[in-house]
Parts: sequence; C-alpha cells; structure tokens
Amino acid sequence: DDQVTTTSTVPFSLTASLSPRSSDAEDTGILQGNWDANSQLAVIKTGSSGVPKSILTRKTDSSDTFTGNLSTLVKNEIAVFYPAAAITANSSDTLTQTLNLSGQDGTLAGITNYDYLWAQCKAGMNETTGSSACEMTSLVTIGKFQFTVNGGSPLNNITRITITATAGTLYSSAVMKLKNGEFSSTQTGNITIKNKTGISGTTYIS
Repeated sequence: DDQVTTTSTVPFSLTASLSPRSSDAEDTGILQGNWDANSQLAVIKTGSSGVPKSILTRKTDSSDTFTGNLSTLVKNEIAVFYPAAAITANSSDTLTQTLNLSGQDGTLAGITNYDYLWAQCKAGMNETTGSSACEMTSLVTIGKFQFTVNGGSPLNNITRITITATAGTLYSSAVMKLKNGEFSSTQTGNITIKNKTGISGTTYIS
C-alpha cells in the first residue's frame, strides 16, 4: 500500500495544453483540444516516496490552467495524469497506473473517462507558491465509427459493439510507468462497448 506522508502545501498552478485530434464540429471538447469545464488532473512527484498526490481543477476563467495545492516536498519533476478520477496511486510510492478500457458506453461524453493523457514536467516551487507548464500526451487512440443503413441514414439503437483486431495489435488494458510514460505490461483482446439506452449512428471507442 502507498505510504502517505503528511506534508505542508502551497498553491500550485499548472498550464496543461492539449493538441486537437479532430476537426469535426460535432467532436466538441477534449478531442478538439479543449478541456471540459470540470476537468481535473492528478499530479504526483516522480522521486521521493510518501509524497501525496495532488488533484488540480481547471479554472473556470481559463482554457488550460489548473489550480490546487502541491506538497512542499516537490522540488523538481512531476507526472501529470488525466483523468484524475482514474488514478489509483495515493502517493509517489506507486508510480504505475493501469489504463482500463472496459465499461465504455460509446458516447462522446463517456469517452473522456477513457481518454488517458500524461505528461512529465518540472515544477517551479518556492516557499509560498508553485507553477509549471506541460503539453499533454495521449496514451490511447480514440476511434470514431459511423454506422448507417445501406450507406444512408444512421443506424439507431446500437446497444453493443465488439472491436477486434484483424491486423496489428489491439490492447484491452495496459500498465504504464508514471515517471516516463512507458508501458510496463499490456494485455491484448477484444473491446466491447455497451449502451442500454442505444446509440444513434456515431460511436466513440478508446
């Protein structure tokens, strides 16, 4: 288990930029390089053990600035991970993270829970405040599938889709090292999305 040390903190500001991955008008939000209003990032020191993680929240009046509090034990490099809700580490003792791709519902809103992003950057810290900036790297590929009836109108009420690889490798899960963004282990297999409500036409899969 993580050994979390109680430490003092200072206000911390992080500018986390995103590269757009879609120009389609319907792909609003993170795929166009724009953070959602309530986006959060997890920040973990990549060195000393016991340093607690921090959760930063996007400022309402800024496109890519996140704020929160960071331990004063952080002196240099940090790992940044999105989405913060998926992070399993509590402190810098655990510097691996599982990228779980099960449970997807195929929607644009739902894909943000599986659009894993990572960055490593240096934190500028002093006695009263800290800041940093980074360019987030996508750890997964987002697939956009459009289903139609004989090439015409959208296919409605899609409740289940299973994706398999006919060439190359399809990863169903992976474990990554937060300190450098490399995968320490991977698992191949199918990816299935389920949506009880039913999707019309366009489906997103990580």
